[in-house]
This record gives sequence, structure tokens and C-alpha cells, in this order.
Amino acid sequence: MNAHVVRAPSRRDRVRAATSQEIVATARRLLVEQGVTAVSLRAIAREMGMTAPALYRYYDSHEELLHHLVGDIFTELAGYLHTSIKAAEREFLAGGSSAPGDRAVSRGQAISRGQAASGNVAPPGDLAPSGDLAPPGDLAPPGDLAPSGDLGAPGDLAPSGDLGASRGRPGDLVAVQLIAACRAFRSWALEHQPEFGMIFGSPLPGLDLMHDDPVAECGFRFGQVFLDLFSELWRRWPFRAPADDEIDPSLRRQLAHYHDLVGADLPLGALHTFLRCWVLLYGTVSLEVFGHLRFALDDAAPLFELMLADLAAMIGLEYPMPS
Repeated sequence: MNAHVVRAPSRRDRVRAATSQEIVATARRLLVEQGVTAVSLRAIAREMGMTAPALYRYYDSHEELLHHLVGDIFTELAGYLHTSIKAAEREFLAGGSSAPGDRAVSRGQAISRGQAASGNVAPPGDLAPSGDLAPPGDLAPPGDLAPSGDLGAPGDLAPSGDLGASRGRPGDLVAVQLIAACRAFRSWALEHQPEFGMIFGSPLPGLDLMHDDPVAECGFRFGQVFLDLFSELWRRWPFRAPADDEIDPSLRRQLAHYHDLVGADLPLGALHTFLRCWVLLYGTVSLEVFGHLRFALDDAAPLFELMLADLAAMIGLEYPMPS
């Protein structure tokens, strides 16, 4: 019986954990205020009133501390995405639009007054399954493509059953969640540019995040947010994807390795499309965050909307543009 008793952390353990968290928080503050080069053990120790050697009682090296900092940022980002997805889901199921997409929805509603009855226009929403898709049964049996349990709990992102079809076609809810995740990714990146630069910019020396690193798993869990939604969309509304023999052999081999790495229950063609979508989203957001669009644009929001339309077309969805 005593074997099942869970001991509360000792006061010493609690103090150690609190100090470890303070070290990471201090490192992040230095990153935000002074840049990544300011995140040194000496600077952190000075801010905390400690000596640099004393930090080694909590972290074995500067690189280990950076790993924990990166993991902390990825965890925060994933949580922000989940919160935004849940908010969009609640609004959609309650009968509203997916904020902040009211402008896009209003245009779709305006069009729908004249054409929705004929079936030529997708139901109003930020994203809607395209009517030009071949019947799902011609692409892949949905039952054979259910998301793997290794991908996380899809129920945390998209309710099971018929909820996805409660206001339109089977993929409508997941489409709303996807657009919410994309917008949340951009808004977080713009509000946290130093942190975005650290986890998505040029790799720092000694900060090679490997898949078997427990801290690096935070980054993979962030990626699973998008991959879970993508898998759920494929299950509900299979889109056109290249067959294995249509993929370049070198790329196919790498996709197979990535497929095994993340445990995705998706065909290689769908995973190929997922990576193309991620490159499009990440590339657009990165260009904006790092200021590489300022030569032409001082407001990249309209370009981001165009990117969402391109991304939607890749996965058989329609994205009404803002008027």
C-alpha cells in the first residue's frame, strides 16, 4: 500500500526547480531585450545575483540551458496555437465565424446570397472544402486513414463524430481550425520576434536539436499541432495527393524516413503536401518577421491572406479573400 504513496517534492527540490525556472526566464528576458548573443552564463548569473559557476549546479552547460529555453518557447507556442484553435472551434460550433476572419466570411456570405442555393459556392467560412474535389471514395477510403494514436489526441483539436459536419461539409470544422492555427502562428511570431528567431532562425552553435533529445520533443509536439489537423482533414475530406510513384525517388525516400520518424498515419503523397504547406506558411511568416518584405511592403497582412488562399488550394479547400 505504501508503495503507491506519491511523495510531495521536498522543500529543497522545490527551491531547485524554482531556481531552474528563474534561470530560463532570465535567459529569455535577456534574449528579448538584448538579443541572442547576450544570453551567456555570465550575464544570466549577474542578473540573478549569482556566480557563473553556480549555474552549473542546475545546467551542465550553456548548450543545455539553451535547449531548455528553446523547449520552453516551443511549449508556449504550441499552447498558444491550441488555445486559438479551441476558440475558433467554439465560435464555429456556436454559429459564428472564426475570428479574426470576419472580413473573409462576410464576403463569402455576400456571394452565398446569390449562389449558395445552386451549390456553386462553398458554405460561408474561413475555409471551405472545394466542390471541385473528386468524391472521397475515389481517392482513399477514409477508414484506412484514421490518424495514428502516436500523433496525439485528435479529439483535442477536432471533435470526433459528426460535429465537423454540423455546419456544412465534413471538413469545414477542421478547415476553420487550420486557418486559426495559421493565423495564430503568424500573430505569435510577430509578437515574439526574438523568440521566433531563436527557434526558427539560424541554428546556434552547439544547439543541434535531435529527435531523441527530450527537450527537442517540445519542438516536435509543436509540429504535431499542424500534423494532427492535417491528418484529421485527410480523414474527413481526402484531398488530391500524388501517388508514391509520382514522387521523386530521392524525395520519396526522405518522406518515408520522416513518415516513420513522426509516426504519421498518412500516405507519402499526403505527407508530401503537408510539408509543402508548411514551407509555404513558414516561409511567408519568416520573411515578414525578419523584415525581408520591407523592400516592397510595409503591411504584409494582405500577402499573408493570399498565401492562405494558395495553401487552401493545395488541400482542396476554398479560402474567400477579404474585400
